[in-house]
Amino acid sequence: MQGGGPSTAWLDWRLLALPPRHASRYTTTFNCLLVLVMPVSPWILAARPRTLVAAIAPLLPAIALVWRDQVALNALLVLWLVVATTSIQIATNLFNDAIDYMRGADQQRIGPTRVSQAGLLDHRSVLKAGYAMLGAAVLAGIPLVMQGGWPIFLIGVLALFFAYAYTGGPLPLAYLGLGEVFVLLFFGLIAVTGSYWVLALHFSTYSLLAGAQLGCLSVVLLLVNNIRDLESDRAANKRTIATRLGRRGALYELAAFLAIPYLLAPFWLPYSEPAAWLPCLTLPLACGVQLLTMRAKDTQRFGEALSRAARLLLLFAVLLTVAIISF
Repeated sequence: MQGGGPSTAWLDWRLLALPPRHASRYTTTFNCLLVLVMPVSPWILAARPRTLVAAIAPLLPAIALVWRDQVALNALLVLWLVVATTSIQIATNLFNDAIDYMRGADQQRIGPTRVSQAGLLDHRSVLKAGYAMLGAAVLAGIPLVMQGGWPIFLIGVLALFFAYAYTGGPLPLAYLGLGEVFVLLFFGLIAVTGSYWVLALHFSTYSLLAGAQLGCLSVVLLLVNNIRDLESDRAANKRTIATRLGRRGALYELAAFLAIPYLLAPFWLPYSEPAAWLPCLTLPLACGVQLLTMRAKDTQRFGEALSRAARLLLLFAVLLTVAIISF
């Protein structure tokens, strides 16, 4: 922690609003919960649980494609895939939190609390936790490399490198306007095709199609964040695509990445007709993400847009998975 004892400013303790006659009965329980939760909660905040859907969602259609192609599923390999992908996602978030603080990029942010900037955790501890999560990803990746060979080794090395290089190093991707490329590749195309390769030991064109669709929806999560942080990123000389295009241009970019998954849907028809139309049931939710982001001016509205974007990604992945398996 920075500056002495733990800060509770980021917590919304409704207990303080209780009438006096009720408050005393909860005091002991509240104090006990505070002692238990405080050491853990900043780390949960730093891990950004809402973003983990971007790590999990690509695995679902990959598993479904393996199942439909009548390849025996190895449950242990699936588990290692989950551990590896979520560890890399959390590591990326931790590095982003600490390094943005070191670069001064979070000084004027209007989004969710960043633990380093808020003083909830020392940025050096956050960095060390990021390296620890990369270590967990390496351990989980060993059986994956043993199964999938050199393609998985190469993917793993690149994923580990860019988890840090997204925000850190002399040429950070996020500061050069390459965040969308990173997310599209590693949380879409590579995530689905690589997972399919590990489980089936061959390439599938439809894993590439699913990766393109989910990768675009993962980019939507990034874009909502970048539109929200447009002014603070400009002040920190963080040259995202949003800062280059401006708010209007970034909203057009958002609309494009929301539309692409649905424009790609007909390419599923030779393989599975339901895979072409069932995920399209999420189109109203996609429109809602666009409209909410267009109207958002404060943290709460952008938070709602981000939550909807995460639900959109997960629901699209689930419906695509159901369509592949069931029909």
